[in-house]
Amino acid sequence: MKIKLITDSMASLKKDFVEKHNIDVVRLSTLLDDVSRIEGYEDTWEEFYQALENSKNFPMTSQPSPYDFEQAYQKAFLEGYDEVLVICVASQLSGTYTTAQLIANQINPEHIHVVDSHQLTLGQHMIVEYAVSLIEQNFPVDEIIAKIDAYKDTVSIDFVPVTMEYLKRGGRVNGVVATIASVLNIKPILNYKANTLTNIKKVFGMAKGIAEMIARIPSTIKKAYVLYIYKSEYLKTFIQQLSAKRPDIEITTRAVNPVTGSHIGIGSIGIAY
Repeated sequence: MKIKLITDSMASLKKDFVEKHNIDVVRLSTLLDDVSRIEGYEDTWEEFYQALENSKNFPMTSQPSPYDFEQAYQKAFLEGYDEVLVICVASQLSGTYTTAQLIANQINPEHIHVVDSHQLTLGQHMIVEYAVSLIEQNFPVDEIIAKIDAYKDTVSIDFVPVTMEYLKRGGRVNGVVATIASVLNIKPILNYKANTLTNIKKVFGMAKGIAEMIARIPSTIKKAYVLYIYKSEYLKTFIQQLSAKRPDIEITTRAVNPVTGSHIGIGSIGIAY
């Protein structure tokens, strides 16, 4: 049985990983100051983030079109795949999952399997990695889906925004709250897990934010992605403290994709495990 894996660009996959495992990626897009950009690989992100940094506006973001999914599905079957497994960004964050499922139902509902990852960016990436390992072990598609469903709600991401400005622009917090937080140097610990965004805690300053994120990592975790949005003066400190307190964890440092990063804010840091 040949299984084709498809995901969307919110998974923040590197080009070499995609090519190695023959993954197809349908892409979200941004619109900022009348410039539309397809969300490509990491080496194309700098131009968007520089534009965002220099703009007073907030970008609009768009999910992949139905045509994008139709083309990806048809291509998979033309290439001789028996089953198509689609892993989408969390349904609470985007209509991507709904669109992927709608087109799957129209084309071949018995052999196109759409999974709501319940995650975003590197959390979604971890689920894609897990799916790749299961495919390579030749599990049948039904077992792969069952294993993903059991795994996906254990994946967790914490973020600490370095500024509330982008959350304010995106309508996540109002202007008064953002101003007060800025004056008092209050940083929220934001967590995404099981299709739900939660403000776990508020702390004073990035140093306490870093300490809190490290303290929240379960003792059983042995691998984690340290995340940053475009650039961060706190990234080096975060990695040093994490390595010192949890030398048992294998750390991979990765940038966050534009659609996610524009909502949380340039300079922010986080961790996925």
